[in-house]
Amino acid sequence: MMKILDSSPLILFLDKIDEMDCLFILSTEIDELKLPKSVYKEFIDKGDNSILDELIDDGTLDIIGGISVQEEKQIRSRWPNLGMGEINVLAWAERLKKNEADFVCVLDDSNARKACELMGFPLTGSLGLLKILKINGFLSPSRIIEIVDKIKNSDFRIKDNILEDLLNV
Repeated sequence: MMKILDSSPLILFLDKIDEMDCLFILSTEIDELKLPKSVYKEFIDKGDNSILDELIDDGTLDIIGGISVQEEKQIRSRWPNLGMGEINVLAWAERLKKNEADFVCVLDDSNARKACELMGFPLTGSLGLLKILKINGFLSPSRIIEIVDKIKNSDFRIKDNILEDLLNV
């Protein structure tokens, strides 16, 4: 199944907790990870892109483009408070749904998640990706505890109850 990522999973896994292997495992063992061009640009505009480029070069992440200005405007008119990356994730979701493709949006921002739900798209977040890895046996319970501790010690904003839910899966 295709996962369309916003920048927040990249920020978490690459910048905040240095766990790019989670993305690699997801990509090679479970799902295709797609990254809209605007999300790539948003991420590299914030700093060093060498790790991200490495994940693209090795096929872990696949850049997807081709969203038209009109498609962006349609989403923006309905959800003016969303960032360009979130707009493009939703525009891709709309296109994929029309083509009856199997996909999930990966968004952490509460406004983007709400828009995704209201548009009827399947949704998960960064911690949902960790849950997938745990359920499929790619991350042991002790490894999950280690990652949750890293998240707690980072400045990545996530509610404690969501972290606790991950530990209890």
